[in-house]
Amino acid sequence: MSEQTERFNDAYKARATNPTFLSIEKQICGCGYGATSWTTQGEADEMLRHLNMGPETHLLDIGSGAGWPALYFADQSGCDATLTDLPYDGLSIARTRAHKDGMRARVRAAVASAAELPFGGAGFDAITHSDVLCCLAPKIEALEACRRVIKPTGKMAFSVIYLNAGLSDAEMELAKKGAPGLVEAPAPYEDMLAQTGWTITHRASLKDQFRKTALHLKELEEANREDLLKVWGDETDNIIQSRVDYVTAIDNNLTGRDLFIVKPA
Repeated sequence: MSEQTERFNDAYKARATNPTFLSIEKQICGCGYGATSWTTQGEADEMLRHLNMGPETHLLDIGSGAGWPALYFADQSGCDATLTDLPYDGLSIARTRAHKDGMRARVRAAVASAAELPFGGAGFDAITHSDVLCCLAPKIEALEACRRVIKPTGKMAFSVIYLNAGLSDAEMELAKKGAPGLVEAPAPYEDMLAQTGWTITHRASLKDQFRKTALHLKELEEANREDLLKVWGDETDNIIQSRVDYVTAIDNNLTGRDLFIVKPA
């Protein structure tokens, strides 16, 4: 197990069982799954609106973690859902939640890398992933894998944090402090999508909501610092400070976060 996978495994276990984390998540995202992405319920509803899923459709979610927002999509639309990720504990938590929510027969899970999806043929009506590509090194390979398994009539919806173009060395250093560790991409997302066989049908900035979410999260974490110390230990203050770094990068126009809706070209 890689260090990153182990770190996410620990995060899912802590967030899905700790009342303080769940309370913060409810106030930030409007849900209580043990989520690690920045996706709010409003953003999830916007993705769902574009995908037009229903009982006869099959969703593939990449980097599903403990199930947010994939289980929400399945609950709201009635679709079947296949959840994928590398941390096993996150998927186990998601499966337990699906059973609890009465979706046992409609939700499946597979331990799999986004770049090496274990599915043959184009079998999915929709694909979603939330702040996954910015935490993943093989971005182009992941987009190619998604293109391979989606139906010709399908759509993919995803959110992603990215570095703005033309940054100086000093700006790049500041931007990376306010972004996931693997945020650097080999090309702009519009170019990578075109290269891997996708057409963008809708793109919207989530920057303002992202900034608001980061500030609110910082406030709630500071208010619950004593509880968080029991889980995060010496890293607590660094984690809370990272929320400020995200806002600083946004305010200096160094980073962005967008919603993409794409279809096979």
